[in-house]
Amino acid sequence: MNAFLRLLRVHQWTKNLFVFVGVFFAELFLTSILIDAIFVFVSFCLASSIVYIMNDIKDVESDRQHPKKKHRPIASGAITEKQAIGVLALLIVGITLSFLIIPLHAIFIIVSYIAFNMAYTQLLKHIVLLDVFSIAFSFMLRVFAGTYGIGVPASSWLLITIIALALFLSLAKRYNEISLVGKKHRKVLGMYSPEYLNNLVMISATLSIAFYSLYTISINKNIFHIATIPLVMYGFFRYLHITHIQKGGGDPSEELYKDKHILVVVLLWIVLLLFGMIL
Repeated sequence: MNAFLRLLRVHQWTKNLFVFVGVFFAELFLTSILIDAIFVFVSFCLASSIVYIMNDIKDVESDRQHPKKKHRPIASGAITEKQAIGVLALLIVGITLSFLIIPLHAIFIIVSYIAFNMAYTQLLKHIVLLDVFSIAFSFMLRVFAGTYGIGVPASSWLLITIIALALFLSLAKRYNEISLVGKKHRKVLGMYSPEYLNNLVMISATLSIAFYSLYTISINKNIFHIATIPLVMYGFFRYLHITHIQKGGGDPSEELYKDKHILVVVLLWIVLLLFGMIL
């Protein structure tokens, strides 16, 4: 059972919480909107697992050469490719059923997410810079699903903040990959250098904090939302400590569980946003 849960990458479902960002920052909170967002979140979890399994099947040989990825269920042999295809079929049935519940616009965005990630797996992940921008676009689609997909207007400030954050996380992941396995694991890594990636990480971190601060101050004018700015700053500084000092940051979802500082910051951030919605 544990192998199948790892195949689904359940711990990666935390990325799909970006679906709720638009709901948290919406000027008008409605229970119906939250319910729609929950259903979209579940659909996105199914979609992301579909993408992960397809990617693992395709990259099984290269994963076996990676010090961490070689422990993935298919690469390690814990699950056969035939079993993985069976799970994939069940997920496709599940997401098809979920499409009977969620709004039409959200369906279009989720299908676009799956199609885009297929293009990422086949081509975009092998092109320098486009690989990290593609990851950022995937995060944007999650936000779109939780805003336009369920009828919640999305601020341009919010979208540009998400882009900068996603670039920060994906660039930090590339920095970790080069530090951990060098440039031989994937061809695209040979087109980066630690110094170059470090500069891009710092730029994206600065932009993320600046955009988020401007967004919360100029758009919301909510004291609880504004109070999240120091938390966001600390979160970024902590993540930079993880990537540069602890040589981590290869998996943002994993860092959320492993690092107590990041976990506490995220929980406090959610609490303040909830107070901002209620009070």
